[in-house]
Amino acid sequence: MAEALSRLWAIGSRNLRRNPRRTAITALALGGGLALSSVTWVLVDGVMDGTVAALVGGSTGHVQVVHPGQLAEKNPWDVVVGVDPASIEADPRVLGVTSRVDGAGLLATDGDAVGAVLVGLDAEREGGVTRLPEQVREGGWLAEPGQILLGEGLARRLEAQVGSEVTLLSQSADGSPAAAVYTVQGLLVTGQGEVDRSTAWLDTADALDLLTLDGPHRLMIRLDRGDDTAAVVRDLAARDGWTGVFADLEGEADDPTRTPVEAEAAVVARSWRAANPTIASTVDISKVWSLLSAGIVLITAGMGAMNTMLMSVLERTRELGILLAVGLAPRAVVAMVLAESLALSLLATAFGLPLGVIGGGYLAHVGLDLSSGYGDIQYAGVAVPPVLVGRMSVEAFLVPAVLLVVIAVAASLFPAIRAARLDPVDAMGRRS
Repeated sequence: MAEALSRLWAIGSRNLRRNPRRTAITALALGGGLALSSVTWVLVDGVMDGTVAALVGGSTGHVQVVHPGQLAEKNPWDVVVGVDPASIEADPRVLGVTSRVDGAGLLATDGDAVGAVLVGLDAEREGGVTRLPEQVREGGWLAEPGQILLGEGLARRLEAQVGSEVTLLSQSADGSPAAAVYTVQGLLVTGQGEVDRSTAWLDTADALDLLTLDGPHRLMIRLDRGDDTAAVVRDLAARDGWTGVFADLEGEADDPTRTPVEAEAAVVARSWRAANPTIASTVDISKVWSLLSAGIVLITAGMGAMNTMLMSVLERTRELGILLAVGLAPRAVVAMVLAESLALSLLATAFGLPLGVIGGGYLAHVGLDLSSGYGDIQYAGVAVPPVLVGRMSVEAFLVPAVLLVVIAVAASLFPAIRAARLDPVDAMGRRS
């Protein structure tokens, strides 16, 4: 058996050398398709990683803790009470926990007055969860009570600068008017134009005092490894008085991302996937898209392999007829043609795989800079870095390579079966 396979492989390899120009063109086409598929896979994986990282590091964290009332509709009354962030940070999988208080108000200076989105955050803990402290363009981070951060665009609208005083008018959770004066501590550039034009940040304690709230609207948790998200959500949901949403836990519901498993629970833990199902769906679809796009590219290239095998069979019609006449079984003819196709696909892989690694490595280390043409890229409320960086992985190269071999061999079945069905007498009478 081994000797027979070796002989078939030798014959297939020899047949490829009969027309080296055609073999080279076909191998280049298949190898180019393989390289393109791998590079595309690397880029899509990297873009999705970047999008999730921007989401986790900007607005959701890996895990959120909210009041059940916030799931159906965001509101100013339902807050998280009695949850100590330190008890969550005790988990070695957790890097940090911060809080969020959501509000709105009118900011006024001597220059102008504009409506603004208010975000209360834990100034001491924020750096362990999001990148906001790194996005201070001018001035500094919140250091003491009575300070406020402004988006750079909002500061321009208010004609405010670091050190300016701004008056904030808002409404407390109980409906009464709320007002306070703050000093501008710094200006932020988040990369999201609308956020920078309309958002002001202050410490959680100041926000709770201004809005007369008993606790933040949510806690945001950042993990050391994103792969631990589901496990951390399950562990938090198992605490007394806690629960999760159906999207993260077992069970079915009409709206699984907004429906708590235990309706009477006081606190809900949910993953970033449940908090932003649009991004989660995009990440899931991207995996299918990568596989589908690789299949389309390689099937197109595989048609070239089928044409090469068909031409090879036509050129060797008389030779094949002689082999059949002296007793070579039709299945051996099929095997011989398939062995030739396998040799061709392996040759293409030997060319395309290194090319794909080079292209993928470039995207993973340098990236594709779209900042000059597109500026900041936003999707589903998330600011995606304009430099698209890929992510190298074994599957980005292994899956397209396997697909290439399978498609090339499968595309040669038609020429192989045609060769096996030749009439020996008729075939020997033809001239190649």
